[in-house]
Amino acid sequence: MSLLGSLRRWLLEAPDEVPWRERKWFVVRNVTLALGAIAHVALFVLFAAVGVPWLAAYAALAFALMVGLIVANWRGYRTLTVVIGTLEANIHNVACSLLLGFDSGFYYYGFTLAVVPLVAFETDRRGLKALFVAIGLAGFAVEQAVALPPERLVILSPAVLSVVHATNAAIGIGMTVGIAYYVVREALRAEAEVESLLHNIMPAPVADRLLADDRAIAEGFDGVTVLFADLAGFTTWSAGRPPAEVVDLLNDVFSRFDALTDRHGVEKIKTIGDAYMAACGLPARSPDHVARVADLALDMLAEAEKVWAARGLDLEVRIGIHTGPAVAGVIGTRRFLYDLWGDVVNTASRMESQGLPGAIQVTDAVRAGLAGRFRLDERGTIDVKGKGPMRTWLLRGRAGSMAP
Repeated sequence: MSLLGSLRRWLLEAPDEVPWRERKWFVVRNVTLALGAIAHVALFVLFAAVGVPWLAAYAALAFALMVGLIVANWRGYRTLTVVIGTLEANIHNVACSLLLGFDSGFYYYGFTLAVVPLVAFETDRRGLKALFVAIGLAGFAVEQAVALPPERLVILSPAVLSVVHATNAAIGIGMTVGIAYYVVREALRAEAEVESLLHNIMPAPVADRLLADDRAIAEGFDGVTVLFADLAGFTTWSAGRPPAEVVDLLNDVFSRFDALTDRHGVEKIKTIGDAYMAACGLPARSPDHVARVADLALDMLAEAEKVWAARGLDLEVRIGIHTGPAVAGVIGTRRFLYDLWGDVVNTASRMESQGLPGAIQVTDAVRAGLAGRFRLDERGTIDVKGKGPMRTWLLRGRAGSMAP
C-alpha cells in the first residue's frame, strides 16, 4: 500500500471494533486532529519566519500532540482526544492573543473550537458537547478580554502583524470550512445510503413516498398478479445441514430469482423461509402483469434446475399464481416492508401449497389473462382450502415452444 493510501486509511477509516454508529464520529475526530496538525505546521513556519522561535517551538510540540491524539483515538481513548485537543487549542489561542494582541487574528480559531465538539462527540454525549462548546466560546471571550489593552508582550511590526493575521484567518476559516465540508459530505452519504437501502427493500416509488412522508401508505389495485414459489424438499434436505450451507443455497437461488424479477419488471415482495413471493401490477400498474409473472415463473423453474444440477441436489420448485384486486402498502413504524393483502394473495399461496413439485399451478383467472400466449394443461378441479372447489391449470411453457 502506498504512503498516501496508508495515510488515507489511517485518517478516513475506523478499526473493526468501533461500533458502526460511532464510525463517522471516529473519522471526524481524526480529520479535525489532522487539520489541527496542519495548522500547527503553518504556525511553526510563520513564527520561525517572523523571529519568535519559542512560539515556533510550541507549535512544533502542538503538532506532535495532534499526531499523538490521532494515535490515541485509534487506541480507543476517543473522548480523551477531544478533551485534550480542545483544551490545548483554547490555551494556545488565549496565550497567543495575550502575547501578540487581538489583531494577530487568533480569535478566528474560536469559531472552529465552538464547532468541533458538536461534530466530534457521539450523539449520546450531549453533556460533553455542551461543555466544550461553552469552553470554546469562553476562550473566545477571554481572548478579547486579555488582548484589548494596546500593550503587547511580543511586539511585531505592522507588516509582520498583518501577515500573522492573514495566516490565522486563512487557517481558522479553512479548518472550519474543511470540517463543515466533511460533516456535510458524511450526512449526504448517510442520506444516500438510507435511500439506497429503502430502494432495495421496497419499490422505488414507495420508497420515495416514505422518504417524503412517514405516514402509512396504502393503495388499491384492480389488477395484480401474485406468485408464490417454494423449494419442495428443502426442509428435509436442510435438516442437520450446517447453517452456512443452508443459507448459501437459499442465497444462490433467491439471488437468481431477484435478477429474474428485475428482468421481467416484477416486484419482489418478500421471502418467507424457503418461499419467495413476487407480484406485478403494483405499485406501477401494468396491462400485461399476468404474462410478465407467467414468464417469470417459467424462468424460475429453469434457473432452479441449473442450481440443482450444479449442486447435485434432488430438489424442485413448486409455484402458484393467481390474479385479481389487492391492497398494497406499508404499515407500522418498525421493520416495515411493502406488502399486499387480499384474496389474490391467499389464493396464490394455496395454488403453490396445493400444487405439484416442479410445476406451476395457476387459477382459471390466470389462464384467461394469458389469452393463448402460453401452453397450459388443465389439472382439473381441486378443493382449495378456504375457497372450495376451483378449476386449476398447469403452466407448461410459452405458445409455439416445445419447452418452457
